[in-house]
Amino acid sequence: MNNHLLNKIKQVAFFKNIPTTLLQTLVTHSKILQCKNREMLFHEQESGERFFFLLDGAVKLYKSNDAGKEVTIKMVQPGELFAELIIFEDNKYPVSAMAIKKSEILAIHRDQFRVLLEDTQIRDRFITSLMQRMRYLTQRLKHVQTEDVRTRFLRFLIEKYGIEQQYIIEISKKEIAYSIGTIPETFSRMVKALVAEEKITWVKNELTINDKLLLIGICE
Repeated sequence: MNNHLLNKIKQVAFFKNIPTTLLQTLVTHSKILQCKNREMLFHEQESGERFFFLLDGAVKLYKSNDAGKEVTIKMVQPGELFAELIIFEDNKYPVSAMAIKKSEILAIHRDQFRVLLEDTQIRDRFITSLMQRMRYLTQRLKHVQTEDVRTRFLRFLIEKYGIEQQYIIEISKKEIAYSIGTIPETFSRMVKALVAEEKITWVKNELTINDKLLLIGICE
């Protein structure tokens, strides 16, 4: 028995209070992946048999549009699952996934997880997770349609880091731009405007909010 992997799985909120006997069965069909920054997990339409839980780090899910440009669907945070649609649909991933920092990822074989869904606790949590994903996508679409780039950027900071005076930004500005539904050029102009207005200072990966009312206004 891989006790290290079992302990890792128990740390995932999704599996809290799940009987150890079930988790031990899951372990035999799971593995931990250690991914480097910019390492691909899978490509859109690539065949696969596993879905994933992010234990630590950050993963970007994205698709390519008709023009061949990258469209970020979601930035996965620790504790979240992704690529779960492969459990029920065909064996092709609907999006691409890339680690955008050093990440630790739990990979679970879909056939084994289908068996575990017979357990009421796991099935209910999985359904809840799917509903949360649907709400996230609905809210993201609403923000893209109704908010300007500045507001979407500030909302991104709050959702990812909380309300702080200073942030250490571990992903590129290009990644942030795609995450909030804009292009890097537009994002760059917005950042330059905030700097010119002395509302923020951004040096290398350190972002300082000079006007904290910027963030407070987003939460109201």
